[in-house]
Amino acid sequence: MNKVVVIVGASSGIGLEISKLFIINGFTVYNLSRSKSLIDGINNITADVVNDQTVRDAYQEIKSKHRKIDYLIYCAGCSLASGLEHIDSQDYKYLWEVNYFGAIKIVKTFLPLLTVGSKLDLYELRSACRLSRVSELHSCGGSPTAVRLISNFEPTATVVFVSSVAALFPIPFDGYYSASKSALNMLSQSLNLEYRNHNIRFTSVMPGGVKTNFTFKRKINSATDCKSFENAVNTLKNIEQGGMDAAQCAKKVVKVINKKNPPISAVIGIKNKINMLILKLLPKKLRLKLIAKKFGVP
Repeated sequence: MNKVVVIVGASSGIGLEISKLFIINGFTVYNLSRSKSLIDGINNITADVVNDQTVRDAYQEIKSKHRKIDYLIYCAGCSLASGLEHIDSQDYKYLWEVNYFGAIKIVKTFLPLLTVGSKLDLYELRSACRLSRVSELHSCGGSPTAVRLISNFEPTATVVFVSSVAALFPIPFDGYYSASKSALNMLSQSLNLEYRNHNIRFTSVMPGGVKTNFTFKRKINSATDCKSFENAVNTLKNIEQGGMDAAQCAKKVVKVINKKNPPISAVIGIKNKINMLILKLLPKKLRLKLIAKKFGVP
């Protein structure tokens, strides 16, 4: 039976490239987004993460065809550039609905298809076989309880949040995005604690600048009219459009999440890892000073 991958936001960008890799390797892939993916071999389901009913409908459609899913990948996201004094509450609330609350909604809805089989079953099985260690399960006999537990046990499911290195340092005039991605990282860590005894893993991957149309979809508040704002917006645009190719990024993301024991969080790309390490080692005031200089904020 083919493994099943559900990708939220696979119609473009990193999500699209990730979907291609899974399809090439024989996975059954679903794209949940407002727009259809045009590549061959993908199953499109129209869904909007801010619309509860569309998410529930997508879940029911997948549940009707599959007993479980193996990967749930959340790629949905949006960005907003604005000075605080000019920002509209509807804009930053929408950003959080997509970047953070939508992720919670998706995971909560699809959780029954992710937790089929549990590590708790292994410990129950050990007890049924009167073994002292889980590692001795290979010697377990054929008791009815053991047979039932073994037949119900499934391989591990993985949930992936596509976060950003912006979660690790602030972006001038785009702190709303940074904050939402930082919250997404913390959510991943928290869920790993909650489900540590279940057959499910959570990981957040953090690309840096990636050359996609995401740059041009960013909402820019024209009411913020100052040189610092212009410098910051243009610098961010240049970082993204001069960054990693989406296909290359997707390969690195899939490599991380296919590890036998994937990390709870991972920065994508050697250059990004080095930059993040340097920033992490610096005192906070010096770190902010360097970021301000980078983005042209005097």
